Amino acid sequence: MHDRLSVLPRSLLAFALVLGLAAPAWAIDLDVTACGTVVPPRVTGILQADLDCGGLDGITLKKRARLDMNGHSISNAETAVLCDNDGKSTRCSVTGPGVIDTSAFGFQVSVRTRMTLTDLDVLNCGEGIFSSSPGELRLTATNVRANGNSGSGIRFVLRAKLTNIEANNNGSVGIYTFGGKLTNVTTNGNLVGLISASRRLKATNVTTNNNTESGMRLFFLAKIVGAEVHGNGLGGVLGFDQTIRLTDASVTGNFYSGNPADIVAAKRPRLKNTTCEYSWGFDSFGPLLPTWGLCSND
Repeated sequence: MHDRLSVLPRSLLAFALVLGLAAPAWAIDLDVTACGTVVPPRVTGILQADLDCGGLDGITLKKRARLDMNGHSISNAETAVLCDNDGKSTRCSVTGPGVIDTSAFGFQVSVRTRMTLTDLDVLNCGEGIFSSSPGELRLTATNVRANGNSGSGIRFVLRAKLTNIEANNNGSVGIYTFGGKLTNVTTNGNLVGLISASRRLKATNVTTNNNTESGMRLFFLAKIVGAEVHGNGLGGVLGFDQTIRLTDASVTGNFYSGNPADIVAAKRPRLKNTTCEYSWGFDSFGPLLPTWGLCSND
């Protein structure tokens, strides 16, 4: 362990404390060399080697702790990285480059948690980034790839801020969020590409192609600028209850129960500079209702 404050003369340190200049957050570094390590509050754990956890938990981050993957990997864990504060609300962050793979859970939270993830690959896990209590995870992620997980890539996120994200080829949903802001997001080859529920979604540059079921399922207000939505098996874009707005989008070659169906919505969608072939009304997952007359083949 290396305490950066140790290089200061004691008199200077005492003077700083008298003035109320507390030690900066993450002023202490901890070398992480083994699975089961607990990183204390306000400490940065720095991974020193690739870890194979043999089915045990990987690294636990206490409140405001950080993990620097330092170019290494954590694999074969029950939960590779767990943010924990003894049942109380918490926050933590993990920075790469680094790889989390072949674990039951890549990242898991069970209490209200603010998590920041940067420059990571989360691959071939049971669940990639997961909240066991829906709506407890507030996630900011940048340059993260959650691909090839047997469950979901990113699931049950409240107030997501996702930038430069891939969530491809997962066995369940690519990204499941309760609203938020998405920028440069790709969700291809999942069961369902993107689900947004309960809160407003603002998204820019979304690609969601060749998902077994829907490309997007939008349960609340959604404003999407720039989208490529093609080859999905249960509707390209599904809008439930609330109005969806698509600008500068291409939504073609999608189906719904064997029928061509690019945009399927309970309320009339608002389209601007958007290419589509077939639009339909519907009531939840019931039969298709008359067309909205918005697409080229309606």
